[in-house]
Amino acid sequence: MDHLTHIDEPDLPPLRVPYLGESGFKYYGLGFLQFPQRCGLSIETMIEESWLEFDLDGNASFLQAYLYFGFLHEFFSRAHVAWGAGDFICEETCGSRITTKFLPLMIWFWVSAEIHTGPEERESRIEKYSTLFDMIEACTIALTTKDRVKFQKTEKYCHKGSLILSSVTILFEALGKAFRTTYFSVDEGRMTRPTTSPFYVDGSVLDAPIALIDRLLSAGWCREIQNLEHESLSCSSMYILGSVQRSRLQRNHEKCTKMKCNADQVDKTTYKTKHQIDECQCSFYPQSCTDTMEKICRVLDSGNLPLIKIPQSKEPEISDLEIEVVSYNLADVNIIGSPPLHFIAISHVWADGKGNQTENRLPKCVLRDLQSKCSALYPDNSEDTWWWVDTLCIPIHEPYRRIGIERLVATYSKADKVLVLDKGLEMLQRDASPEEKFLAIRICGWMQRLWTMQEGWLAPQLYFQFSDGALQGFELLQACISNQHAPMKPQVQMLARYAHWNPIARENLIRALVTDSHTFSLDASKKRILEDSYRVKYPELPTSYDKHLALLINKDFKFDQVVQDASVAITKIRAVNQSLQASGEVFTGLKGRTTSRLEDEPICIANLLGLDSGPIIREKPGDRMKLLLRTIHPLPTSIIFSHGERMLESGYRWAPRTFLVPDSLDYRDSNPATFKDERLTFELPGISLNLKPSLPHNWELHIAIGEQIYCLSLLESDDAEMTWDCYQNVPMMVILRRPMQFRGPVDGVLVSFQKTVDDTLWVLYERTLWIAMVFSKPKEYGSGVFLSNDQRWCITDTPIRMVETSVGRHHVFTRL
Repeated sequence: MDHLTHIDEPDLPPLRVPYLGESGFKYYGLGFLQFPQRCGLSIETMIEESWLEFDLDGNASFLQAYLYFGFLHEFFSRAHVAWGAGDFICEETCGSRITTKFLPLMIWFWVSAEIHTGPEERESRIEKYSTLFDMIEACTIALTTKDRVKFQKTEKYCHKGSLILSSVTILFEALGKAFRTTYFSVDEGRMTRPTTSPFYVDGSVLDAPIALIDRLLSAGWCREIQNLEHESLSCSSMYILGSVQRSRLQRNHEKCTKMKCNADQVDKTTYKTKHQIDECQCSFYPQSCTDTMEKICRVLDSGNLPLIKIPQSKEPEISDLEIEVVSYNLADVNIIGSPPLHFIAISHVWADGKGNQTENRLPKCVLRDLQSKCSALYPDNSEDTWWWVDTLCIPIHEPYRRIGIERLVATYSKADKVLVLDKGLEMLQRDASPEEKFLAIRICGWMQRLWTMQEGWLAPQLYFQFSDGALQGFELLQACISNQHAPMKPQVQMLARYAHWNPIARENLIRALVTDSHTFSLDASKKRILEDSYRVKYPELPTSYDKHLALLINKDFKFDQVVQDASVAITKIRAVNQSLQASGEVFTGLKGRTTSRLEDEPICIANLLGLDSGPIIREKPGDRMKLLLRTIHPLPTSIIFSHGERMLESGYRWAPRTFLVPDSLDYRDSNPATFKDERLTFELPGISLNLKPSLPHNWELHIAIGEQIYCLSLLESDDAEMTWDCYQNVPMMVILRRPMQFRGPVDGVLVSFQKTVDDTLWVLYERTLWIAMVFSKPKEYGSGVFLSNDQRWCITDTPIRMVETSVGRHHVFTRL
């Protein structure tokens, strides 16, 4: 993994992947698709359930030869890039290991060759590369699933085989990024796969092999880390995170599950406000809340925003500490009675101890620290800095708590700066590498909480506090981009050193560098000589190919996913306009976040979408989500495919109880849906099922559509007893999230047919499922017919009720 971004001072050593070809399998070409057959296997069985019986450790040498070196061979050889297996093997005293030291250089040779591919070859090459990636992806997913299943059952895994899978997934991400960047990111903007590959698996992020997860758990990370891939965090980034000893944060993960981290959940009965250091015994302030809170409540009554500060003259004597309260006029953007001043809104994680469940007070040491950090953001300002923090500025008693919550949008959008405080970030210094800081932000506790998402989206300027000062978010992003380019520019000296490898590719790269010569890190005289010689040698310089390659060099040189993953820490928490895309962005951004009060989720969503949250705040907590769904127009259709718990109320069975589920569903780029009069209408593809009278007491069902067999797998729901025999003698259909063009799996919703009105199918929501193509010939329980891709649906009411009776050892459900 030598090509990846590195942590400056890692706590743990790098993962060592052994080279197994010395006494095992070797890949010599002779046909990639035929290699498993030559080894006594077949591709079809590799990606079917029978593959789960495959011995990962016993066949680790085969996996490395096929999925790693075979992958490298097919990828580079198709572009006639000279390479050798020895370039990826490092000999050590303890045995040979895999190295990716030369991978970026080899990728650049590949890019320079592919850029010069003519348009007549473009589509053919795209299809061939896509088939290669699809097959590697399908095999890797099947193997990783097998590894995970064993780990879940026995807490043991195939160590050697999982190491090989880890190297394959990280290689897949690097080569995949190079492929997408070269063929799609510049002129088309987005990658669209060909539809001819039988191995296509939907999903942009591969699940992490257990070797990567075990590395994270050993470093003190929570079990919920297993679901980081559902937040589009790559295996490359998870490998880097495994270098950091997370246990330093002293979080208690005993109550965490693999689906949810509860370490930052606040228990009102046991919560304790913390001092700056554990040994501190200073008193809480204000000593009497009455006077200060009366001022804050008067400000809220006036329709304004309370701000506070600690005068500098009072700071040296901690016993004389006092808090000044002023009213910020939200209408006039002014502070009454004072010259116009900016203020800072503090965004923090309550689990770090800066909250208070019972009173509006904080330790004096904390107050002094907060004032100091806020004042440091205005180093040239001699005046005291005004600031806002929820612990003091939102009264704990009603109705002022409700009023304070209603003004949260104004608080964070009117603030000049929002300062993020997180214990994990404050253990890191500002001079750490941009990638390290970004990854720290990406996985810190602040990024996992519900309310902080709103505070980050609304902030005009977002600052992150580190151990020795704060840094602005977009400045961090720019620093990361600059750091990405400056030391990583292809150097002419480096290319010359390896000229004997790929002389044509080398020439192409130097032509591109001459086209954009200001990026050279050479002295002026050498640069001028090189430019003059190449412009004489190539009078047509620069061609469109040269410009394209130069653009790629300047745009996206690193081919690991770490920088891209890390930058999401900033880009994903910026505000978007009210639209279908906005609701999709919000719902997707909420995945995996947590809150101690689930009833606050609809309030936060309304604020993020620019809706009036007042009616939702005043609604009964149990009815808030229903009111929110009636308020959003339009809704994204992806909402019906959510894998979490559903609402149980009539008319809302299709709706998720919460969007905080860490699943892989992306709500963006979704068709619009209209919800009115407890009817949800939209257009999506589907399947009409013709099932046999007798169905299995099982989660899985196989049907035939034409000559192809499909497996329909019911997903867990509130009704855990429901299996396919529950739907006997009922006309059933499946709504698909997208057309069933590939192998799958595809998200689906099982519905029972009611009637047809003006070409609209009226159906009852039943539950979610997955549907996937299979190559084997299992027992079929019916058939199906694909419906139009723009079939119109109307989900109306709750499912038909069922009566349960016992027949032998089985439960039989009969519809009323």
